[in-house]
Amino acid sequence: MFGSSTFVTTQLEVAVPEAQAAARKPRQEDRQTCLPVTVRAIEHAMEQRADTGGELRVHGSEPGVLLLVGLVEAMTRQSASIELSLNDGTGRIKARHYVNDRQSGDLAALAPGRYVTVFGSVRTAPEVHFAVAGMTLAQSADEVSYHMVEAAYAALKLQKGRTEPVTPAPKKHMAAEAGLSPPKETTVATASAVGAPAAVAAKEPSGERLSGSGLRKAALKFLQREGEGRPEGVPLAAVCQHVAPTPADEVAAALQKLVDSGEVYTSIDDEHFLPL
Repeated sequence: MFGSSTFVTTQLEVAVPEAQAAARKPRQEDRQTCLPVTVRAIEHAMEQRADTGGELRVHGSEPGVLLLVGLVEAMTRQSASIELSLNDGTGRIKARHYVNDRQSGDLAALAPGRYVTVFGSVRTAPEVHFAVAGMTLAQSADEVSYHMVEAAYAALKLQKGRTEPVTPAPKKHMAAEAGLSPPKETTVATASAVGAPAAVAAKEPSGERLSGSGLRKAALKFLQREGEGRPEGVPLAAVCQHVAPTPADEVAAALQKLVDSGEVYTSIDDEHFLPL
């Protein structure tokens, strides 16, 4: 009897630490990602896979679902599937979509010459093609341009990563760590010399409050000058500073009118602008 009791106690003593360890172990989440891509990005990923082997990696990541927008150049409609040839301006890829009766009714207007948004994955058998899990017809040309911007932004973010700005250490702290006394007169002279152009730059705006067409012309001219070489666009704050003291809400409204008229478009978000 005592031997049986001792055996049960020993089992409990072993089970309790294991349960506590399992409770402390962080739960692993199954992350599913949807990545906007272009046909050229898929082709590049296939080339890398042929060289290195392993799983298909797009921009160094293994997305769960790929999102693609393209023009239907050719199609073959069968009883249970639709085979397509898609072109998004960067390349061509074959696609296959299995449909049921309800889905075939939703895609009744699908025809060569229409733009579609598809999501799915890349398959290599029997040949390289895009296995479409879902498809919708594009209702506006904006869907095409927005997708290209999203694909470019996702590629830059995955390839370069997000770097946080680092504030440099003050000169006095650096000199103190080196055991040196910073030259006070030189520091003051340098600060005054640097401060002079900053003061001039701060007075660059005319100080006149703009409105209407004058505000839109000034904002458009500023975007045309500052937008070159900046694919991410010019931030709204920079435009507001340029046309100061015009209120920020009036500047935002003027930029929105420029977007509506097709002279300006938003780039990485709703507060970065580039001229057309």
